[in-house]
Amino acid sequence: MTNTSKNKVVIIGAGFIAATHLTALQAVGCQIAAIVDRNTAAAEKLAAACRQKPVICTDYRELPAELEYEAVHICVAPAAHYDIATYFLNRGKALVLEKPLTLVPEEALSLQKTAVERQLPILICYNNRYYVANRQISTALQAKKWGEVLLLYGTYEQNFHLPPTPYSWRFAPEKGNYERAVSEIASHLIDLVQYWTGDKVNKVSARFIKRRQVLYRSPQGILLDQPTPTTVPLNIGNEDIAQINLQLASSALVNLLVSEVSSGQINSLNLTAICSAGRVHWSNLNSACIDESGSKEIDSSLTIGMQEGMKDSYLAMFQKFYPLSPQPKLTSEQLNALNGAVENVLICRKAYESNIADGAYLDL
Repeated sequence: MTNTSKNKVVIIGAGFIAATHLTALQAVGCQIAAIVDRNTAAAEKLAAACRQKPVICTDYRELPAELEYEAVHICVAPAAHYDIATYFLNRGKALVLEKPLTLVPEEALSLQKTAVERQLPILICYNNRYYVANRQISTALQAKKWGEVLLLYGTYEQNFHLPPTPYSWRFAPEKGNYERAVSEIASHLIDLVQYWTGDKVNKVSARFIKRRQVLYRSPQGILLDQPTPTTVPLNIGNEDIAQINLQLASSALVNLLVSEVSSGQINSLNLTAICSAGRVHWSNLNSACIDESGSKEIDSSLTIGMQEGMKDSYLAMFQKFYPLSPQPKLTSEQLNALNGAVENVLICRKAYESNIADGAYLDL
């Protein structure tokens, strides 16, 4: 399904996630006006997939003054989000940012303030909430189909950072990446908890684990478990695994376990809610299925349409955001999602602080 959007969009960044954005944008009828990346070859490779040739630029501040566009998609490392987002908000552009919104709570709060003051549409790409099953679970939970939510527990496992793995900004706390597994993948679970329940988080507790204290970087930028004559040691400054406990305003409890070093797991997310009169479960590996039960019933599975993947969720996300009107305004739904994304940044930082404090519960 497509819509009739004729909006013109600038994409900042030309990595793999930018390609996902481009595909979904073109599917909803948007035109790519420009692609910005310091690596011109990467930008030109992405541009080759565009229906009309976009402007190629190495610096977003050097986009042609006469270029017409309504929205900017920010697909770069989160440490760069704040400066880029502020620049374009101040120029009246709608924004779509990859998650997390920022790594620094003060930056997230500042972007929230600017977006609200200027009433500009803003979307943070927590794509799991756009699966049909999760939209139905959110509606049912908030209507108390299974009674009061008592406990939510979830897991998110990947093998993404099992060596050998490429070195990237994700391993650099000195660039603001104090959390890795937490901001990268636990943030998705946190967003789903928020979306399912519509509830606020009051308290945060967390403990982190590093699989190795030291990895070894090859001349090609690959991280290895064991040294070789040509590698240099790299002290690992952030976590591979995290356990996060949350207390919601309703007094419901949340337990989340995440790992980026799980053998055999490419991308496996699961979330379950235990309620006073039932239970509901969802997994991205069976994304069109809702497992649910009443008080003493055996789980029954409800299949909703065809199996969806990540690209389908991005398409649904952009179908919701576009088309933009000539003078687009921040909607109440976008504001609620923005507020949740800001809270997500605060939760991730509190998880980091709690780990330092030996897992103490900290007020949000």
